Amino acid sequence: MDLKKRFQEDVRDAMRAHDMQRVNVIRLLLAAFENAQEAMGKQAFDSFNPDGANIQPDRHQTLSEQALQDIIRNEVQRRREAADLFVMVDRKNGLKVKRPKLPSLSNI
Repeated sequence: MDLKKRFQEDVRDAMRAHDMQRVNVIRLLLAAFENAQEAMGKQAFDSFNPDGANIQPDRHQTLSEQALQDIIRNEVQRRREAADLFVMVDRKNGLKVKRPKLPSLSNI
């Protein structure tokens, strides 16, 4: 089973278990997957040369497992950076704030 289908099943399981934090994390990743796939299809369509061969561009390409893992890695990094900025800004304002705990993807 590929990674995207596994996440789709995991979001259903998390919804049944009423684990909203897990649901939100998985939905965020699924949205990132969809955005990347749409961008890939748009890029294929934009790079199509109608004067060339009579081949239509494939707008329904799927992302590779490596691409999905890269997206996950990028999303985790973005959330870590946002949490660090949150703490930095609050400390500059004189507030004592702990770094927000990011949900772990190891159990997903």
